[in-house]
Amino acid sequence: MAGEVDLTPEVPGTSVTYVAAATAGNTYTNHGIEMIHLKVSGATAAVVVATVEGVAACNQGTVHDVTAAVATASDMLLGPYDTARFNNATTGKVTIHYDGVDTLTVAIISPSA
Repeated sequence: MAGEVDLTPEVPGTSVTYVAAATAGNTYTNHGIEMIHLKVSGATAAVVVATVEGVAACNQGTVHDVTAAVATASDMLLGPYDTARFNNATTGKVTIHYDGVDTLTVAIISPSA
């Protein structure tokens, strides 16, 4: 899907900046060491489902997306993701899509940005 908003990796130990998740999804340059940090805020009960798109088959021959459900007032770390299985061959980026973004913020955390 076109129109995803690119994210810049942050280094742990610094002040990490969270941004509102983009309706069209987000992308980031993946070196196989980055983690996605998702935070869902708000008082109403909601679960946000995030999907990291798989683009190549695993060693069993199947392309898998990774899906995670994040509940209200909680957060979740996802990744790291193998570059061969999750990077877009043209851009070198991982793509993340969400089923809702109203209360979702996201940051990409890398040990070396």
